Amino acid sequence: MGKVTIEEVELNIQEKASVQEGEHTFKDDTYVQKTVTVQEFKSSVFRYPNSSESILVSKINLFNEDYFKIVFFCESISKAWTLLEIHSSLDIQLKRLNKTMFLIVANNPSKENKNVSSQISFCRIKPSQRVEEITINFGVLNKLTVLDSHIVLSYRDFKDNGVIEDIVAVYNYDGRLMQTESLDSA
Repeated sequence: MGKVTIEEVELNIQEKASVQEGEHTFKDDTYVQKTVTVQEFKSSVFRYPNSSESILVSKINLFNEDYFKIVFFCESISKAWTLLEIHSSLDIQLKRLNKTMFLIVANNPSKENKNVSSQISFCRIKPSQRVEEITINFGVLNKLTVLDSHIVLSYRDFKDNGVIEDIVAVYNYDGRLMQTESLDSA
């Protein structure tokens, strides 16, 4: 399971597994014992200082895979917005860019597993109370720098033809690509 970091604070998401014995049957002269494994996950909450706003991270099961569900909650108006549901094998970093914009970086911690893409998502809470999400997939994150109004992303991308490419890209806070440059890779 990947780790979740919000505003430089690592969350501890606890899980508990228990095995329950089920029914016993005989089928074609064979003894069959059915057991059920129950996995319980506890949500974790990050509260913004001096604010009624918080981020709730919980683990859910989608498509027989474990995912993190990341929800922004404003207690003063009793509203919650799902920012993103993302695979739990990725290391997640969340940073609030401004009042309505969040940056979520999901990095594949296994640099050898090229089948799992890393991603960066720009999530904006719209006045219509909906979340607008822009997601960019890439291979492996090298470095991420958040500036006053831009984000500089350095990453390694794996192309279908086996070519490995190192890329530096600059995005604005809205997720719009401002500039990109491919570097020679080893």
